Amino acid sequence: MSAISEANFVDLYLGDGFADVKGLPGQPTRVPAPQEWGVEIDQLRERCQEHFNKTQEPEFSLIFDGAVYRVTQPRISTHNRSSY
Repeated sequence: MSAISEANFVDLYLGDGFADVKGLPGQPTRVPAPQEWGVEIDQLRERCQEHFNKTQEPEFSLIFDGAVYRVTQPRISTHNRSSY
């Protein structure tokens, strides 16, 4: 098992250039993911991107190192864009 799959947390947020975690014991809010998770986060981010590129599904489950993760890709809204 990996450090991430063995950790207790509520949510893991991955984006371009950041990885945050919410619900770690002793942490009251969303904080940067522990540095020791770095390699696994890169692998998880890559797996998420591969799955999304293949299926174009914005929501899916992913099994990574024996744990199941629920993945949601935020949608970019063009509703509030204005052209001048």
